[in-house]
Amino acid sequence: MKKIFSNYKETAALVGASTVFGTGASSDEFTISSILSKKTNTHFFNVSCSAFSGFQEIILFQSFINFLKNIQKSCSSFWFK
Repeated sequence: MKKIFSNYKETAALVGASTVFGTGASSDEFTISSILSKKTNTHFFNVSCSAFSGFQEIILFQSFINFLKNIQKSCSSFWFK
């Protein structure tokens, strides 16, 4: 499979469940990852899914990590609770 890349200087993966996924946001422009990307010089990849537990979030992240190029940071929504 092809690697996923970004033109930003830094990249990060934001892992989470419904809130990080964007449930309730009126468009992608208003998701947490999109807002963080706009406010920083880092592109935040949204690696999340609706209704996941913390364990499922980690499994999802691990399944994507080989396809995300040069990730310097990662953070999870359960760190924000």
